Amino acid sequence: MLTKTDLKAIESLFDRKFDGKFKSAFEIAFNPIKKDLRKIKSDLKVAISVFDRITINHEERIKILESLRPALA
Repeated sequence: MLTKTDLKAIESLFDRKFDGKFKSAFEIAFNPIKKDLRKIKSDLKVAISVFDRITINHEERIKILESLRPALA
């Protein structure tokens, strides 16, 4: 007959084996997805920084034009 200690040892061993196999299968399945997400995140950062520079450049041009407006009037 199995004791509680034996059952706990079996459960612990089973959990470790199952967790290890599940984790490795999970990593194999999701590593390509994580790689794609990292690339998308990087591309978004680049796009945002480009548009931020364009926006700042336009704001500077608008300030210059607004400062010239009184002289033109």
